[in-house]
Amino acid sequence: MEQRTLKTLEYDKIISQLVLRASCCVSREICEKLTPCESFEAMREALDITSQAETIYIKSGYSPVDDFPDVRPSLKRIKATLTLSIPELLAVAKAMRAVRECRASLVNGDTGKDLLAMAHRLITNDYAEDEINRCILNEDELSDSASPALARIRKQMRLANERVKEKLNSYIHSQSYQKFLQEPIVTLRNGRYVLPVKAECRGSIQGLIHDQSSSGQTLFIEPAAVVELGNEVKKLRAEELAEIERILTELTALIAPCAGDLYSSLLMLGEIDFAFAKARLAREMHAIEPKISNDGQIRIVKGRHPLIPADKYRRKNGLPEDRWIVYTACNVRSFRTCGRGYTPFIL
Repeated sequence: MEQRTLKTLEYDKIISQLVLRASCCVSREICEKLTPCESFEAMREALDITSQAETIYIKSGYSPVDDFPDVRPSLKRIKATLTLSIPELLAVAKAMRAVRECRASLVNGDTGKDLLAMAHRLITNDYAEDEINRCILNEDELSDSASPALARIRKQMRLANERVKEKLNSYIHSQSYQKFLQEPIVTLRNGRYVLPVKAECRGSIQGLIHDQSSSGQTLFIEPAAVVELGNEVKKLRAEELAEIERILTELTALIAPCAGDLYSSLLMLGEIDFAFAKARLAREMHAIEPKISNDGQIRIVKGRHPLIPADKYRRKNGLPEDRWIVYTACNVRSFRTCGRGYTPFIL
């Protein structure tokens, strides 16, 4: 169909409504690229899938596809990178969960043959999903239980930090040193625990200067007595970062072999949710699935453009609710509608 015709019929506005009913990034892309079917077979197949989705939607009220982060760029480059970041791995786990839950919902439910075949093409990886969720607490932190080594290192870090703070607190509570401090607090500068010392008392507390205030009146000093303890904390922090990197590399390697399957599954999720987006819009428009034939005839009974509100059309034409008709553009000439009308662009 010519773009001029689609523009005249406000096809883009209908597509915009369809996009709003899609649940995930992939199905939204499919909706945006939708054009009328150009063959009888393609239209028949699309209508069948939409009808099956509508049957499920009527019962459940929602699509079996949950929204998920768009991890396709990460999956594309996974073989070219040794390590995905924590946020990327969490996003992959969320995508895996969406695949798993959709497959379970459709395979275990009363699903039409086409949607069921699509569900069986979804490939899950429960082990990789579980490992990511076990190792990662949130987008900023790995769990202590991600590995025995990480648990050990963090335990040693906590003990070392406590020793540093205990030593620094002895300065804060000492009457001999309190007069040299700008404030009786322990603070952090450049990853080291320090005391805020008055600039004029620089020589009263021996140690390393890590920073100073913008006014120059305060020096942040790590006392000599805690430098060695601070070095131990720094060493443990480096060990922690190395272990985190190792774990992330291991999780990335766990995903790499199934990256292609996951990518394909996400595309299939988009197709499934696309069908449910059409079903949802069809229900909201009170659209009817057409009966089609390839004899080149079109019969529209009291049709209405889908951008005309159904209740407005009903009041104008005096029709009961069960006789609302929906009309839209379609460049397939070979179909006939019977009964109350046909579904808009649900192809």
